[in-house]
Amino acid sequence: MTSARSIVSLLPKTCADKDAWNKIISQHKEFRLQSLIIAPHAYSSSYECESRFEWNVWENRLKNPDASTFVAFDSKVAQSAEELKQHKLLEQSWSGMLVLVGPSERAMTSDYSTSISTERKQHDYVCNTFFDFRLNAMFIISEARRSGLGMALIEAAIAHGKTTSEDRGITSTRFTAFVNRENHAAICLYQKAGFKVITEKEDTGVGVDRYARGKPTTLMEMWI
Repeated sequence: MTSARSIVSLLPKTCADKDAWNKIISQHKEFRLQSLIIAPHAYSSSYECESRFEWNVWENRLKNPDASTFVAFDSKVAQSAEELKQHKLLEQSWSGMLVLVGPSERAMTSDYSTSISTERKQHDYVCNTFFDFRLNAMFIISEARRSGLGMALIEAAIAHGKTTSEDRGITSTRFTAFVNRENHAAICLYQKAGFKVITEKEDTGVGVDRYARGKPTTLMEMWI
């Protein structure tokens, strides 16, 4: 269950107020770079690489129609979702972030067999197509860990993906997360959210999500 202290907001993909939009982009950039400095082992990218990105790269990340960025707050700082609608999003420090990538529409065929799970087999008989989402780049600042923000981010991303599927008439949805095998806290968090470990790979760059390359990786999966 999500902590009552946790508030999650979906970042907009555009904003009529140019100054507000630039501030959102700037905060997103700063938080992402902070995560790469603090937890370089958790990402295949690096601070050295992304710190050289031009402004348009950061803007296009937020505008990307196939990626939804969620940020988390501690409600001791922001008391309600309504406050966030009133530009509190621009005034508060972010405590966590997660990106939901997708959806990709996939067919239940014999070709799609690289990570067969019990859940997937059950869904084979329900729908011939499904939506595939990936939870990516989750980061919680150290002082906000174990406060429920991580679970709040995951739950918000799953709810968003589920709504997207339902709105498009898709009844079967798969969520995946590639987690560094040494990141036991993250694996445990995803398991508490309902994910199951599907495969563990020593990365060779083949058959591994590009965001996880270079790390011993655990693939986790959940169907709804």
